[in-house]
Amino acid sequence: MDEMLEDEELMFNNEVISKLANESVSNIIGEKMYTEKDSKIWMNKIVESVLTSLQTLNKPFKYIVTVLLEQKNGAGLYASSDCRWDASTDGFCCVNWNNETTHAVITIFGLHIQ
Repeated sequence: MDEMLEDEELMFNNEVISKLANESVSNIIGEKMYTEKDSKIWMNKIVESVLTSLQTLNKPFKYIVTVLLEQKNGAGLYASSDCRWDASTDGFCCVNWNNETTHAVITIFGLHIQ
């Protein structure tokens, strides 16, 4: 039983990581209006915030974080990604976040370190 608990502790927890990403982007952008100038700053702050939050989990993972921001103006947005990894240990989550003027897509990949 302890081994199963330990295995769960070392897994990529999609729910927890999605929550961290949502909190980061909400704290940084919140209800602010989209501007091109601010979006460049926000992207860097979101990546830094998410990575800092992930470090507090103390999990044996290397993380890759990407952020895409777009002004909501009715245009379509299409994105795709693919990975080849060990699905039993590695993972990813993709978080969609919106306010009145901004759409954000935060993707987090976690690669287990053995």
